[in-house]
Amino acid sequence: MFKSLLSALKPSPTQGYVVEFSAELARRAGAELHGCVVFDIDQIAPREPVPAGGGAYKKALDEERLAAARTEAQTAVEAVLAAGVSVGLPCSAELVEGNVVDVLSRRVHEHDLLVVGCAADNRDGDESLLHRILKASARPVLVFPKRAIEGQTVVVGYDASRQSARALSALVASRFAVGRPIRVVSCDVDLGKAAAAADLACEYLRRHGLEATAHAESLGDPAAILTDWAVQSRASLLVVGAFGHGTLREWLFGSTTRTLLRSLPAPLLLDH
Repeated sequence: MFKSLLSALKPSPTQGYVVEFSAELARRAGAELHGCVVFDIDQIAPREPVPAGGGAYKKALDEERLAAARTEAQTAVEAVLAAGVSVGLPCSAELVEGNVVDVLSRRVHEHDLLVVGCAADNRDGDESLLHRILKASARPVLVFPKRAIEGQTVVVGYDASRQSARALSALVASRFAVGRPIRVVSCDVDLGKAAAAADLACEYLRRHGLEATAHAESLGDPAAILTDWAVQSRASLLVVGAFGHGTLREWLFGSTTRTLLRSLPAPLLLDH
């Protein structure tokens, strides 16, 4: 069971419901909530060449940007603390100066789950900030879309690989699925194999007191299949493994993960 959640905040339109969801998730799990806002000077005021005589203007502009960013960051810290108070959670929050990926990859070792909002650059492929955070995280990561999602169903993409098994275990530990309908979706050209994989996941969930239904799909575009399930089910959470290898597992990892991160039909719980 989760004991501590790390909510990584960046002032953005998603901040409000990322904080609210993090607080609700921590409440369900009986876990502590820790908010972390990383103040990355190189992102806010990047070093760049300026024309002759433009140094003073660049310095003044950077100082203005940094001051505004510090104010927004402090507001984000206060939002986490207020959210914890509102649901009676043990809660803390901090503003840390440094590189975003370095700070989060180090801090996450102290926690059970990393919660992040969708970054504006998550369409840029494996080297985007979001992908680098995901790959560097030693814990499962929950990624939020740019819009609030309302719904109850949990959709699990499962292929019986180690990555998908770990993601399923993270779902159980979060207690987020308690009292919610769960749909386990497995995909393979052999429907028998797909059904067997989905049944394995459902049996595991039942052993933890969670009821789930298994759904086998023939091999197609896995990202489209999972997106359709998430949309049609009005999913409150989509659970998959991430960044694996191999022809079978590619349907949950690799390009499929990148596609799901671009579209984010629901908050996405990943493990790798």
